[in-house]
Amino acid sequence: MEEPMNGMKPQDQSDIRYNNTKMILNIIKAAHGIARSDLAKLTGMSATSMTRIVNELLELNLVQETSFSSGGIGRKSILLEIKKDVFYVVGIDFAERDISVCVMDFSGAVIGKKVISRTTASSLKIEEMIRFIYQNYQKLLQEFKVKEELVAAIGVGAIGSIDREKGLVRYEELTHTHNIPIKELIESVFKRPAFIDNDIKCAIVAENTFGEVPNLDDVVMLSFGRGVGSAIINRGRIVRGCTNTAGEIGHTIVDFSDGRLCICGRRGCLSSYLMEENIIEEARKSNSSICSIADIMECYEKNFLWAISLVDRITNYMTIAINNAVNYLNPRNLVLGGKLINDNPILYDMALKKYSGMISFSTLHPTTHISPSKLSRDAVCIGGALVAQEKHMLKMIKMPNEFIESR
Repeated sequence: MEEPMNGMKPQDQSDIRYNNTKMILNIIKAAHGIARSDLAKLTGMSATSMTRIVNELLELNLVQETSFSSGGIGRKSILLEIKKDVFYVVGIDFAERDISVCVMDFSGAVIGKKVISRTTASSLKIEEMIRFIYQNYQKLLQEFKVKEELVAAIGVGAIGSIDREKGLVRYEELTHTHNIPIKELIESVFKRPAFIDNDIKCAIVAENTFGEVPNLDDVVMLSFGRGVGSAIINRGRIVRGCTNTAGEIGHTIVDFSDGRLCICGRRGCLSSYLMEENIIEEARKSNSSICSIADIMECYEKNFLWAISLVDRITNYMTIAINNAVNYLNPRNLVLGGKLINDNPILYDMALKKYSGMISFSTLHPTTHISPSKLSRDAVCIGGALVAQEKHMLKMIKMPNEFIESR
């Protein structure tokens, strides 16, 4: 799902075949059963092209034909449906406090999910942690009666800078660790192909599949969790930059004087003002008993002046992120998510209100539709599973390896 920054790469035959196949599968999934005649109308494809793709999907057992009777006299209708259990995929979210594991069928339905506290696994080395995750994954399969041999691939969303080709976490901000071979470790334990990407890039895949308006060609996601992260979809593909780090809006400088120290080593980064531990540290200057953002919000609701002032500053920086994303990228759609917003919807409302009041270019505001994350904390895990599902599906339809790797 990758595209050059200028968005001008012409479509070749692989692109056309991929786009047509994906369009047909998406329509069949959404319809939960559709006749070929209706499918042809919705795709706008020639009958020959559509039939060729549908027949290939039938041969691969990705779709199936079912009879449907409307109750009238005459022949039964033949509908095309997704073969849900043809294979399963697993999504893993290496989040700040929890590790989430989900199992998804080919229709995109999440069959089951487990959440593992990082505190539980905090004493484990990375190799031991992967084995611990695998044990929980096996329990998940047993609980929901999914045969392990039907699991085709693993998709992982991880915090930090990701080398997708090598399957490395180049830099993990939580532990300040370099070059963690996540792909190799997972494949050695799970005995399945693993695909690694940045957590926010996984989240935007999920939001763009199951969000408020699915399958958008132009959408940006801002995630306010451990600082600020973002991901960009342009013309239906993720914009990655030359090292897969496009979208690091959190490391734009907002204070050149003597700003807060950021985990990246610089001072004044936007993320440093929206990191949970920094916000809590600031709150403790006024109330030493504060232990969480929830404590701060409770004080805010009780009208403590220091809390009102702090929440005002938090939403100011959130507004800066929104404003910068809109002005830099001029997206048609902007999704706001992350732990800070998911747990505290009032911050979303306040930031949006401030943003609406600071529009300097009247032509920009009406063009960008802003909405909250629909999938909330599940976005990264679901997105990882969707990445794995697409990779395996591309292998099944025998797309060229270089094409699969570019997605």
